[in-house]
Amino acid sequence: MKKLLALVLVLCCFTSVALANTYGMGVYTNVATATNATAEKAGQYEILSNICALVLDDEGKIVDVWFDVVQTKVGFNAAGEVTTAAGTPVLSKFEKKEAYGMSGRAPAGEWYVQARALEQYCIGKTVAEVMGTALEGGKAVDADLKATCSIAIDELLLALYQASLNAR
Repeated sequence: MKKLLALVLVLCCFTSVALANTYGMGVYTNVATATNATAEKAGQYEILSNICALVLDDEGKIVDVWFDVVQTKVGFNAAGEVTTAAGTPVLSKFEKKEAYGMSGRAPAGEWYVQARALEQYCIGKTVAEVMGTALEGGKAVDADLKATCSIAIDELLLALYQASLNAR
């Protein structure tokens, strides 16, 4: 009986190793815009941090993925003084939901809805397959994906790639 129990435990250990998922997190950050201040108008830096959390199975296929973007804007006046207070909270596009205000101008809906559609598109594919998604102007060319996700996804895919490099 002890040998049978030991054998079952050993098989369970090997099975869990074979079925183990790997997890990764990636962030692609860039200065999206930089506008100089004038006497009439304040200047601003806009920094975008594209975030991806990723779960891969033992075959390298995407089991789960999550995208978000933090859009940080820092203002300054013509004298070069920063006008955005330190400690100002910055909500992500996902956290803003409808308050992001995209649904009125985007046929595919609010940003977070389109990001969820991109996530669904990725599930079951390898990172290489997703990275091979045809883009034009940063947006998907594939008609099915384009119908549910009309946002630019090029930087989100760079975050996905970074997450895959960090997966363990």
